[in-house]
Amino acid sequence: MESEDAKAYLRPRARLMSTLGEELISNERVALTELVKNAYDADASLVVIRFEAPLEEGAGSVQVWDDGHGMSPETVRGTWMDIATPHRHRTPRSEKLGRRVLGAKGIGRFSAARLAHVTSVTTRRSGGEEVALRIDWGDFAQEDAYLDQVPIECTVRSPEVFTVDGESQELFDGVMREFHEGGNSTSPDTSPTSDPEIGEDPHGTVVRLEGLRQNWGVESIQSLKRTLSRLLPPPPPTELHVSDQPEFAIYVETPPGELRHLSGFVSASEALAHPHYRLIGTVDEDGFARLTLRAAEDVPEVTVERSLRQDPKRPSCGPVKLDIRAWDLDSGSLRQLLKLDLGARNISEIRSLIRANSGVTLYRDGFRVQPFGEPEFDWLGFDQRRVNNPTLRLSNNQVAGFIYITADGNPHLQDRSHREGLIDTPEYEELKTLIHHAVNEMETWRYKLRRPASPAGPIDEPFVVSAGRRGHGVFETFDLGPLRDVVARRHPDDVVLGRALDEATETITEGVRKVQEILSQFSRLATLGTLVDVVLHDGRTALSHIAFVLRACLTWRQVDAA
Repeated sequence: MESEDAKAYLRPRARLMSTLGEELISNERVALTELVKNAYDADASLVVIRFEAPLEEGAGSVQVWDDGHGMSPETVRGTWMDIATPHRHRTPRSEKLGRRVLGAKGIGRFSAARLAHVTSVTTRRSGGEEVALRIDWGDFAQEDAYLDQVPIECTVRSPEVFTVDGESQELFDGVMREFHEGGNSTSPDTSPTSDPEIGEDPHGTVVRLEGLRQNWGVESIQSLKRTLSRLLPPPPPTELHVSDQPEFAIYVETPPGELRHLSGFVSASEALAHPHYRLIGTVDEDGFARLTLRAAEDVPEVTVERSLRQDPKRPSCGPVKLDIRAWDLDSGSLRQLLKLDLGARNISEIRSLIRANSGVTLYRDGFRVQPFGEPEFDWLGFDQRRVNNPTLRLSNNQVAGFIYITADGNPHLQDRSHREGLIDTPEYEELKTLIHHAVNEMETWRYKLRRPASPAGPIDEPFVVSAGRRGHGVFETFDLGPLRDVVARRHPDDVVLGRALDEATETITEGVRKVQEILSQFSRLATLGTLVDVVLHDGRTALSHIAFVLRACLTWRQVDAA
């Protein structure tokens, strides 16, 4: 039998939607972030994430509102419904504000399947009709159905939601009133402006996620707000000349009850503004760095200018701007931060606040690349470096870093399809190497500040240990260095063990410090007691002489009287 030429075609099953959304996106925080990024690409200035009770699995809802330009019926059918659309590759800038768009692969919208069982989308462009979609993700679970055999409800109608005095305007006006009246304890880093231009009708998009796939409580909403707070970086240092941050604000609205106090604008933690050490600088495409090192105390800043590239044959990652902030987590160093209004009541809360905001975050064109910056995502391996040299190295939980790149200047630093990290390329490895060398400069400088060549302390306080000064007397040889060396040799890859040893060292050091303070107090009291003994001994002779003279005078007076 002769073979005949024929063509075969791939045809996706409907279950592909579960892979793209429900299974591809790692968690609910990332899924909501994808929807916020879509609003950013639509030139929105304000995004409102509204939680509606009961926030339990299978019930409740989350709504994502934005005041962006919205979509026309043609855009919904021709672009939004087109999976893996090349639209963003063809138009890398937003249509109105010229923002460098964040979406590129055309699948971010399907993250809604990770959040809820049903997704309803209502959208409208100014002056146009309103489009309403309803997607039941369970319809795509049919084993025998193909993707083009599952219908989606799509209605084009006269505006009902995005109208003057409609639901959208009522929501945005309420949020803006709270912002202008100062009724929120935390304000966004940029001022939102949701007022439509003169002559424009209300416009925007709302994504309603109904039938939640998880429970939402205090901890999960707080975690979401922390993630969103790092979506846009805090105001960068002026000397970095980072392009102006886009006018973009995020507001989270929670239902009445125990979750109500979590309502408010999302903003960067105030703790980030008060590091003990800071590195600010740039690295050009050839690897030449210009870095400035600053300390919280009255210490002169240091400037470093040198090449950080070790292998000139490795492809360049492109120009990079850095803002690295670090803290000492011992109680003595953190005590000074209690004087600041950080929303923390004690040293333990300040330490927790710093750790919650730790991690090195990567921003492309002013917007965060996931999951860089999550405290548990130690992409630079700081914790592993610290195991081998704990005295010198910084751990991931005491560093908050901000790395700025651009899509045009760093074209080979590209996102993975699932939006979790960058594709492993030589350029990505070069980026990590450059950051390591820059942080090395900071760590060496910090080490010298904390351990000066000639440590000195008050003579009358021989037991007190503070930053930059060794202990004396009974605690002079207190050191967990030998134990760390054993851990480094026998368990070099055990980051969890290294971190546990760090925390144990902090706890023991704090206990030793308290004992030293008590001993110092006893030392001063003992000195005072000796002084009193001398006064009493030497004074007793004089007092005895005075008493003798007084008695003699009294006797002479009695004799004269007789």
